[in-house]
Amino acid sequence: HEVRLLAGFPDTKVVVSAAWTDTPADERGVALVSGGGSGHEPGQIGYVGRGMLAAAVCGDVFASPSAEAVYWAIKAVAGPAGCLLIVMNYTGDR
Repeated sequence: HEVRLLAGFPDTKVVVSAAWTDTPADERGVALVSGGGSGHEPGQIGYVGRGMLAAAVCGDVFASPSAEAVYWAIKAVAGPAGCLLIVMNYTGDR
């Protein structure tokens, strides 16, 4: 699966599906976005692609991604159908 890294790396660690972002927004379904701490790669990044996650947001090692990074992931993939965030909860979350 072809993926792209959003601009802003290394502060914003967001990987998006090229197939998703190449499809016109009005032809997309609900975008699925997941994320979590780094350190267990490929983690969520391995699930980004056609028919799977539209984007993955990565935090630092064993830390949640920033709210800003989650925001940019949503902005990159959400269309008229909306966006569903799949959030994992762990000790590093605020």
